[in-house]
Amino acid sequence: MTLLFACGTGRLKPITSENMADCDGALPILQSGTSSIELPGTAGKKDEFKAYTALSGLEIANSVWFSFVAEYDGRFNLKVETESGDLNLVVFQTDGKDICGDIESGKAEIKRMLVRESSPIVWLVDRDIKNGLRSLSLRKGDKIHFVIFTRKSKKTKINMDVELVPNNVEQIYKPSDNKTKLVDLTDDSKANVSSIELRDVETGDPVIALIHLFGIKGMDIKEKASDLLFKPTQSGIISIECSVEGYFFVDRKEEISTDNEKKIVIKLQQLKKGKSIQLEEIQFKPSTSEFLPSAEPILLRLREFMGLNAKIQIEIQGHVYEPNETTSAGQKMSEDRAKQVMNYLINSGISKKRMKAVGYGGTKPIYPNPMRKEEEQANRRVEILIM
Repeated sequence: MTLLFACGTGRLKPITSENMADCDGALPILQSGTSSIELPGTAGKKDEFKAYTALSGLEIANSVWFSFVAEYDGRFNLKVETESGDLNLVVFQTDGKDICGDIESGKAEIKRMLVRESSPIVWLVDRDIKNGLRSLSLRKGDKIHFVIFTRKSKKTKINMDVELVPNNVEQIYKPSDNKTKLVDLTDDSKANVSSIELRDVETGDPVIALIHLFGIKGMDIKEKASDLLFKPTQSGIISIECSVEGYFFVDRKEEISTDNEKKIVIKLQQLKKGKSIQLEEIQFKPSTSEFLPSAEPILLRLREFMGLNAKIQIEIQGHVYEPNETTSAGQKMSEDRAKQVMNYLINSGISKKRMKAVGYGGTKPIYPNPMRKEEEQANRRVEILIM
């Protein structure tokens, strides 16, 4: 997603939407399983259905969009339910690169549609069932977008169960006792091979997660693994995104070379009460609470994290760097920056009740006596604490 920013407002100004109630703000489903997700209480800023006669005239007051990419050939099953409300479902698919653009122009195909006056449950299943539709056949790499919506604007939680049933069980990975999955993307030559290892920060055990490598020309890799072997297409800075259910996401940049081997070990922190993650990438213009454009990727990742973990409540902590002692101005700045992050999430559809913004001024530096600019910058940070 490409976002444009406007200065002087203190918040992101996208042409496309960061709100999960719009197609461009779709939450990515990373793996099969059950999750609790919050409907944001708004229908978003766009009318994605305007090009479809079958969807014209629908009353939509509350919606959330999702994206899904098939890891292997199989049938996509889906079950969504809530204690109250009238759930509706529309599934789109297209071969184009811009699926949301194809939906808005009417080029995307409606693969499944369940639109009813009142139903607390919608599902796609691989058998005939009353008030349900047949599951969707997907090939490896197929991408779909689907939207769940209601006619009531009240924020509510939904329970969603996603399953991709393989056509051939041999094509998917079955975890071993040690929960390790090695993916080797190299050829027979093992010269100058780089590697990524994902490990639990507390136990040191391997963690199987979705690894996304990009940022270097000719390299865009998405693999589910605990250990990944690859050869860079060229030297430079590569971006790494790691996501898995039950853990904080991790985003990093690493310098790699085609001439040297590099071993990258990434530690993942489980989601537990009292645990926190530092988000140094959320940066602001000096002496303001205005986001820098470089904050875009991590803010979107935080929105996805909150959207896909609806049971999580967080404290957003703002920290500034003050070399001598905390001042009232520094305290206020840290509070304003924490509130700015919270406002971004609220504007993205996340419930305010799940968040608290707190400023700590310069009272909790990572480096009490920083020796380098990088250490000073690390003291200017946002932290997310699980409450």
